[in-house]
Amino acid sequence: MPAQFLNAFNIRKRNDAADARAIWMAVQQPDKPIAMKTRCSRRRLHCTVAVMGVRIFTKPESGKREMHSTCKVTNKFRYNSTAILGVMRALEMIHKMYQVDSFSGQVFGGNPAAVLVLDEWLPDSLMQAVAAENNLAETAFVKPAGDAWDLRWFTPTVEVDFCGHATLAAAHVLVTEYAIPGPLSFSARVGQLKVEILENGYLLDLPCIHPDGASPLPAAIQPLFCDIAVCHFRNFENIFIELTDEDAVRSYKPDLNKLAELGPVGLVITAKSQDYDFVSRYFAPGAGIPEDPVTGSIHATLVPFWAEHLGKNKLSAFQASQRGGHLLCELKENRVTIEGKAATFMKAEIYLPD
Repeated sequence: MPAQFLNAFNIRKRNDAADARAIWMAVQQPDKPIAMKTRCSRRRLHCTVAVMGVRIFTKPESGKREMHSTCKVTNKFRYNSTAILGVMRALEMIHKMYQVDSFSGQVFGGNPAAVLVLDEWLPDSLMQAVAAENNLAETAFVKPAGDAWDLRWFTPTVEVDFCGHATLAAAHVLVTEYAIPGPLSFSARVGQLKVEILENGYLLDLPCIHPDGASPLPAAIQPLFCDIAVCHFRNFENIFIELTDEDAVRSYKPDLNKLAELGPVGLVITAKSQDYDFVSRYFAPGAGIPEDPVTGSIHATLVPFWAEHLGKNKLSAFQASQRGGHLLCELKENRVTIEGKAATFMKAEIYLPD
């Protein structure tokens, strides 16, 4: 039993500690009755509360001040109110967290993201601290909103408006760990995102964000691309530069200090490819992401750009990072779809401060 759980009871008596252990075992093994011993009054024993969506009950032997009881988790249970407060405080400190490799059918590929499924949002500062502790490109926080889900994403340094691979990771966790049937609908800052369950993966449905070619390149990065840039454009969160060829993209060595001068704005480099329709890489050091392995959100703008240049709506894309990722994309009017797989790498319990 975690020490944080035991400490949450503010234990003063040996029996309180025994109750704490019994509750912990009941939560972990809901089908197994557990004997308990308590000195609480009948009135306090008959306090009913919900814990983790179930109720915990102890039935005292009548007429005895020191009562033996049995604890089991079902739908109509009651429990000692002193211990309940401890349970509730403890459960607020313990959260399940998953780490998922998105756009990969197996671990150690694609782009890792952490996922926490919540009942309500944690304070923004705490969610940011969790993301900083994880030190992944994104940590996704998701909570129910009627028949759909609200979704937020944090890099190690900032909250972001749009993230594709962490959306895929969140959908994968809801489907595989919480048995939520598809299709899934998410509400986020960028708008509505949808995920369908395929026979061998998922279909990520994103808003199409058309490129804007009117903005000049920031002065800080102009000298970095003067000899290899074909054109540039941008969207609300990233700058995109088409380079002369695929080799220029693959061999590019970023000046991360210069790119960090863009602040939270990311930089995408892209080119036509021989083996795929196009390749890309993505850097956002000012947002805590030196290079992102596989980025779903940038394809919401890359796909309409390359669809126009190549004259087709179904595109095969490759993100040429060290881990790398292959994405099958399609432009559908004002939406972009991406096929991808996901693999769970880790399940964990994290302990948060009060």
